[in-house]
Amino acid sequence: MKRFLPPLLVLLACTIAAAQSALLSPSNPSIEVSFPNTPYKIRAKNIYAVDFHNIRLHIDEKLAVQLRNGKYNHRDKDGFDSVDLDAHCVEGEGGSSRYAIVEWTWIYGYGSSNSECAVQVFALRSEHPVVVQQLYFDCHALTAGSMFDTESKKLTIGARTDDDSPHCCAKTLDVVSYVWAESKFEQATFDRIPALVKKGPDGLEEH
Repeated sequence: MKRFLPPLLVLLACTIAAAQSALLSPSNPSIEVSFPNTPYKIRAKNIYAVDFHNIRLHIDEKLAVQLRNGKYNHRDKDGFDSVDLDAHCVEGEGGSSRYAIVEWTWIYGYGSSNSECAVQVFALRSEHPVVVQQLYFDCHALTAGSMFDTESKKLTIGARTDDDSPHCCAKTLDVVSYVWAESKFEQATFDRIPALVKKGPDGLEEH
């Protein structure tokens, strides 16, 4: 004798299976890749001459911060902003074109804290540095961030997955590797893994 599940249970089972399948086989990482072509007003003879650690960095359309030795810190009664930046130079095809890889992390708190990260590719055009590629992601989670290997020119990003997890507690990370392809980064691998959780001194979980 065959037994049939009620339609509601069938729908629930299918929804759970779909969610599990999406976790195991994600289609797209939670990283926003764009090609903004944003110029900076400063001038330089070559990309190596740009002092990125002391640049006025454009975080977004509304916020620009003046870095000192790759850092910016501001605090007032309403909250705080903190920026850390690192920069590397790479060569394009045949060594004829040169690019800068800039990684920065912006941590800010106005009511609640947030962490956002970006990897930007700069090229020099008409003696002005221009952002020609940007990889932007939420890094509000343990072990999230970016790492660029200057020898292999491989970029690895750990981004918080854009899902329904609470702001305090990331469920998963999207770990993505990119290879340098002459003038930009191209995605090579992508895995979605459980986010790291540890116990704080107060016994509460930290994500």
